[in-house]
Amino acid sequence: MDAAMRTVIAILILIAAAVSLFGLYRMKETMDSEDRKLDDMRSAYTTADYRADMRCDICFDDIGDEKVSECRCGKVYHLSCAEPTGSCPYCGTPFEEFLPPREPRHITCPRCGNFMSGNICACGTVIPDSDGTFECACGERISASENICRRCGRMYGRQIANVKKHYIPHQ
Repeated sequence: MDAAMRTVIAILILIAAAVSLFGLYRMKETMDSEDRKLDDMRSAYTTADYRADMRCDICFDDIGDEKVSECRCGKVYHLSCAEPTGSCPYCGTPFEEFLPPREPRHITCPRCGNFMSGNICACGTVIPDSDGTFECACGERISASENICRRCGRMYGRQIANVKKHYIPHQ
């Protein structure tokens, strides 16, 4: 092979590499753009949307991971609390007419789908309470409009409840 042919092949390889790199760059930009669109969507979604199973309406203790018994009137009880009573203490419905026992619902992160124990998911998504505030990892209550903790300086920015309600998995 002569020098001219080697030069042409080298130029073609460089062009192919440049086109590949440009394609990867465009793909990353497209993905980032879609993430930004999702981040810019604000919603009225709060943790109150999943607070129904937080406490038993008989013993007023946290539901935790115990089986749940639910009356047709909407009250939720530990199965172990509801069974001995024989009927709903609020509406009088007999225990036999309760909805079938089920696993408790937990607050689910709208981005990653993991269960949340507070306002902040392990993936970094923050879901404020119905009053528009949330609890920082340091324990300070923060307004969702502030985006920064006054106590520890942690910034939340675009992570706060930035999903449309239809993206949230319903149980």
